[in-house]
Amino acid sequence: MTEREELLERLDNVSSENEVADIADNLLAINPQDPYGLFASWGLLDHDEQLSRVDMLYEAYETTHNLLHEKDSINDPYTDRDSVLFMSVSLYLGFALLERGEAEEALTIAHTLAHHDEENLCSSRALLYAAMTHLEMWNEILDHLMEDKTESIAGAYAGVLAMLETSEPKEDVDKALFDAVSLDPRIPLYVIGILELQEGQELSNKLEPDLYFTISSLVEIWNATEKRTSYISMFAFTFAYLRSYMKDKKEIDFFDNLFKESDISKKVDNALCLLNQSREAGKTKEQLDIEALLATRDILKDLDDFSTR
Repeated sequence: MTEREELLERLDNVSSENEVADIADNLLAINPQDPYGLFASWGLLDHDEQLSRVDMLYEAYETTHNLLHEKDSINDPYTDRDSVLFMSVSLYLGFALLERGEAEEALTIAHTLAHHDEENLCSSRALLYAAMTHLEMWNEILDHLMEDKTESIAGAYAGVLAMLETSEPKEDVDKALFDAVSLDPRIPLYVIGILELQEGQELSNKLEPDLYFTISSLVEIWNATEKRTSYISMFAFTFAYLRSYMKDKKEIDFFDNLFKESDISKKVDNALCLLNQSREAGKTKEQLDIEALLATRDILKDLDDFSTR
């Protein structure tokens, strides 16, 4: 085993930033263009430095891309070390470019990553649809969703947003939102701030092993305009109210009064009663979420507030 191979093996099992820094320094001492050393070193920078040093990611991206081209074949892109690095570097590079306002460059990276990450195990769709949204490619988003064989949360919400921004019929947009929320009811709660996403927080579901990039991009995208925030908020807050996810007393009191004074008070009371019965019957969290989602759709279907366009 070469010195570099030993360092890479150590890198797979590090437990502290000091160890990462030591390994990265040693890798770069052997080869200043080593992609593993560059990526590890970049990851240790603070956020502002990371944005100013995307050249490190570009170099790691190009080097790893070339390494993959030199290989005769890759049996599994998710177990091949260089392939996994390429996907990781691509993801961070793409989102860094988006934050720098370089959306077209990010989209180019995203397309390459999505081709490599066909199963979306490395959050490629989060980057792809975020870049397309930044560029307001609404029709292209809808066309791409028709062709994309991989279902994703990022794609579902991008489709809702594209329909919203192109003034599709209210019923169609509302149905698309319900379908998107059904993939994981937690997502809109993060989007409107009922739940807070912590940096590095590990979240997953049956569609995606890592939801961090998906959620963080959706938080930014859906809060970019009042129109978007208003549209998703009523659904999210009503669902959170029914499931008792709200922790802020002012928010709870507000919706208590809102529902009591509206024509849907009976629907809300019935939904809360049925959910309580289901909870006492021992239904799972997932089952309760689905019941609450269906109740939310029923409660809001006749409300103008559900669609504030």
